[in-house]
Amino acid sequence: MDILFAFIGAIIGSFVTVQYAYVSDRLKQRGEVMQEVVAYCDDIYHLIQDMHVRRDALYTDNFIDQLGVEYAADSQQLSILLKTSAPHTKLVIAYGEGEALHTLNKLSEVFRKAASVLRNATRAAWANENREIFSMFEKSIDPLRDSLQRQLLKGARTRSIWQILFRG
Repeated sequence: MDILFAFIGAIIGSFVTVQYAYVSDRLKQRGEVMQEVVAYCDDIYHLIQDMHVRRDALYTDNFIDQLGVEYAADSQQLSILLKTSAPHTKLVIAYGEGEALHTLNKLSEVFRKAASVLRNATRAAWANENREIFSMFEKSIDPLRDSLQRQLLKGARTRSIWQILFRG
């Protein structure tokens, strides 16, 4: 009878060990993806801010020298980041097609709109376009970034163990 209990204990122990290893690996993966997605969004955020400052200096202070070259470099780097799908794909793999992905997609769309406003800005309409950019940051970009970070952090915490075990 003791051998039967030892055998049952070994089976249960093996099952728990495998589940623990799975959850531990998933949490680690989610943490890494969270850091990558947040860094990706931060890079885009800072590029748009830099482009905005340079465009404002060009149209309001008439600075031309180095700003045009720096603006073009930022714009090119921003284009590459906005076309990158790797962070979205990694988010789907680690978190699934849920709320975090939806928020990242919405944030990416607002980033694209802000970039479009900046790229199509004219000196004559700059006062309105400048306000539009500030409004995008205040009403859309900042709240979406905050929401995305909270969603990613929530999914990378130990409390999400049950979700990982039962939903994958």
